[in-house]
Amino acid sequence: MDKNKITSNDVLEALSMRINDVLRPAKKDNKKNNAYFWMFKFALLVIYVVLINWLFTELSGLGVTIIYLVGKSLRSVLSAIWICSIAFMKALLITCLLYDNLKIFMESSYYGILYKDDKKMLPKKEKFFHVIEVIFKVIAAFLLLIMGFMAALSMFGLIYMIVMVINGMFMVSPIIIMGAVFVICYFTFKYIQSKFFNLKVVITKNHFIISFVALLVGICFFGYETSSFEYKNTLPVDFELIRKEATFKVEDNQLIKLKNNSKLNNMKILIDEELDGEIRVVFEYFETAKVKYSYEFNDNDDLKLLFSSDLDFGVENVYDVLKLFVSTFNNKTMYNYNLFKYPNIYVYVSKADMERIKVY
Repeated sequence: MDKNKITSNDVLEALSMRINDVLRPAKKDNKKNNAYFWMFKFALLVIYVVLINWLFTELSGLGVTIIYLVGKSLRSVLSAIWICSIAFMKALLITCLLYDNLKIFMESSYYGILYKDDKKMLPKKEKFFHVIEVIFKVIAAFLLLIMGFMAALSMFGLIYMIVMVINGMFMVSPIIIMGAVFVICYFTFKYIQSKFFNLKVVITKNHFIISFVALLVGICFFGYETSSFEYKNTLPVDFELIRKEATFKVEDNQLIKLKNNSKLNNMKILIDEELDGEIRVVFEYFETAKVKYSYEFNDNDDLKLLFSSDLDFGVENVYDVLKLFVSTFNNKTMYNYNLFKYPNIYVYVSKADMERIKVY
């Protein structure tokens, strides 16, 4: 064990050794050359992976909550980016952890003596662990493709932002952000290559720390540069919003329960005195939002309206995003980008029926 650097493997081996000493005492020079040590280590590794999965899941939820608390027009976009980033980091970390432990086991003296004199089981052992190693490399190749795609996308974004600056957009933060994202993707790409495919590239923690610091600086600078922008709860005029409405009879219902799957405050209850014994719901959204609603009645004759929406983004919508970037910076206006996924929902009800409305 390196006294200057304690790794997760050091901790797992120390705990396995301790459990092995208590439950299955072994000779002092033979502690790692028995099945019980590796069984205990495997069990601890499974617990460790479950713990990592739980921590990253909680981190993902916490990040989304913070984004929806402090964000405004970019909440749905930023939360999607955050969730995907955390999912990728979790997959990469767990894959690296399992692969490292597999290699440690295959390079151990116990692996060498396992079925050493059994001509039938020895080839099966080697084939089994070779297949597992190949599976991890296939997963790594998939992660590599994702990073390659993201690096290419961020490079395109960087070039596009530079062109916009040349054409008169006086903002530096988007260039810093795109550049930092590209560098992070590049370092991650090279790290995966060196870890799983023996490419001789040295990627250290400092590379990632500096890159993430640059990204954080870019995000903070972006907030400063856009702080004076006007905010509009819509999209630019050349973005045609879909507007649909539905009417529900409520004269025989005790309560009218409204539930929305969005964490956004995108539903407003408005009074319309021309309504009598009914409510009218108006949806306003962009074509990339797949909006649904359903209704049901319970035994108390309560009406429950459920609103949900998903992102239905296609390749043809990439141009819409680019147009939106141009409009944002040229007009110095922050729009409601959440309309790409979530609708604005307006519920019209008479004043007499307002008391029956319950939002949850």
